[in-house]
Amino acid sequence: MNRFSEIHRIEISKISVNRDSRQRENAEPDAGLLQSIAKRGLMNPIIVTRQLELKAGERRLEAHKRLGLA
Repeated sequence: MNRFSEIHRIEISKISVNRDSRQRENAEPDAGLLQSIAKRGLMNPIIVTRQLELKAGERRLEAHKRLGLA
């Protein structure tokens, strides 16, 4: 498998978020995102580095935590 397309299931609690490198100041998921993930699951992956640092999907990550899917 291409090293850029590996898919793994990992514990959400192991993902670290470097607030200094984040584009958004507020990562709170909106009601629509919470509803969508609760109903359909994760449609777009949360992207992390090999060191489990978040690269993309901070609102999706927070939604999973709020929904108790972590």
